[in-house]
Amino acid sequence: MLLTLRIRNFAIIDAAELELGPGFTVITGETGAGKSILVNALTLILGGRASAELIRAGADAAEVEALFDISDQPVVRARLADRQLAGDDPDLLVVRRVISTKGRGRISINGGLASVATLAEIVRGLVDISGQHEQQSLLIPDNHLGILDAFAAHDQLLVDYRAAFAAWHAAQGECDRLRHGEEELLRRADYLRFQVDEIERVAPQPGELEALENERRRLAHAERLKRGAQLVEGLLYGEDGSAFDRLSKSAAELEGLARLDQTLGPIAAAVVAAGKEVQEAARELQRYDGRIDADPARLEAVDDRLAELRRLVRKHGGDLEQVLTRFATLKAELAGLEDSDGRLARLEAEVTALARRVADAAAALSRSRAAAAERLGKAVAVELADLDLGGAVLAANLASAAPGDASGWGPDGADRVELVWSANPGEPVRPLVRIASGGELSRLMLAVKRVLSSRDLEIG
Repeated sequence: MLLTLRIRNFAIIDAAELELGPGFTVITGETGAGKSILVNALTLILGGRASAELIRAGADAAEVEALFDISDQPVVRARLADRQLAGDDPDLLVVRRVISTKGRGRISINGGLASVATLAEIVRGLVDISGQHEQQSLLIPDNHLGILDAFAAHDQLLVDYRAAFAAWHAAQGECDRLRHGEEELLRRADYLRFQVDEIERVAPQPGELEALENERRRLAHAERLKRGAQLVEGLLYGEDGSAFDRLSKSAAELEGLARLDQTLGPIAAAVVAAGKEVQEAARELQRYDGRIDADPARLEAVDDRLAELRRLVRKHGGDLEQVLTRFATLKAELAGLEDSDGRLARLEAEVTALARRVADAAAALSRSRAAAAERLGKAVAVELADLDLGGAVLAANLASAAPGDASGWGPDGADRVELVWSANPGEPVRPLVRIASGGELSRLMLAVKRVLSSRDLEIG
């Protein structure tokens, strides 16, 4: 239900706010007072065409805003939820349109930006505007399904079907993309497999590059390192007059002096300890000398290994740790691609299951529509009798796709509906668009509206 309509700088209206309550509301005024402007403003809220000519003279923009109570409109609430446009209060809908002289206007639904098409879809069936030529909408076959659904009032069936159809359609699209992209996936898998095989062949280890660079320096300078170790070992311990000999003599002298002056005791102990440290250092140098040797074969092997590792680093960027990270990423992606057949099989099974859901939901919707079509014809006949068209017949011809025939599924089900009409008893029914006169159409539209209004419904 429309609660509030607010207008600013629209046509000849500077600013106006219309509050509507439940029940019958009448807007009266002299010719030119602006009654039609209110209808035009509401038409904009319902997705009508906007034009800069609607902006009040001297203004830069026109604004129209409407507040609706949608607590009894589950289909509208579902449309908002599907498009993530539901407001803080799910029972209210706020629509705002701005028309600017400087370019395209703006549309907001519950504060979120939207297109004209989205707006028209959201509010479809929420408001029904009757005009002098509005009966022509009966001649549009695309409207007939909406009329039948409005009468059937099977909103939950529509919500269930549309949810099943959307899920099936999305899964089917993913299946198609996977099948059509198979060649590209194969090319990508080949590329990834080459990269993974290359890194696996080299088999780099964390920290290996730094360790090999250190080893290479030792091998390349083995003779220099060996001579230096021997020289220092001799100076520290192995030669006459070495540092160890001098420290030993110094320690012996200090120990003798400490017997005369105890304050020299700590110094003597420190010198003894230094001698032991020098002795241990000399032994380590001896062991080092025994380990290090020039090894041209090993040096060549290290150079070859370093070249392989550096080539990987140059190719994949960063350092060796990043190469290992990229290797894990490539393997994971390759595993996913190599499972594409399995993924496609699982997706096809999902599509099949979803198709069963769509078929079941479509069948339930078709059964409800078939029952509603019979009731609609009877209800309209009663109203037509009050309009001096007793004996006239309006029927809804329902054509449904074969059960399980996905080619016949659409966003609103698997049915096509066309209203057929006979104005006189005994005459066969024919498509309404071909035979109904203007007067008959006007009375038929009134009859249909009375039937729907008795159920608190509107023509969508």
